[in-house]
Amino acid sequence: MKKVEAVIRPHLLDAVRTALQEVDVIGMTISEVQGYGRQRGHIAQTSAEKPEAM
Repeated sequence: MKKVEAVIRPHLLDAVRTALQEVDVIGMTISEVQGYGRQRGHIAQTSAEKPEAM
């Protein structure tokens, strides 16, 4: 058994779903997500540096 995770644009979902069904992939979980880029307000910290806002 293999687990595949993919980010697919909404307008391509039906084509991908159809293609996966043709090769006998029967189970999938679909989640709608939003956002991209750096998140403001989160703090990034490494062990050698002081925390800095991103």
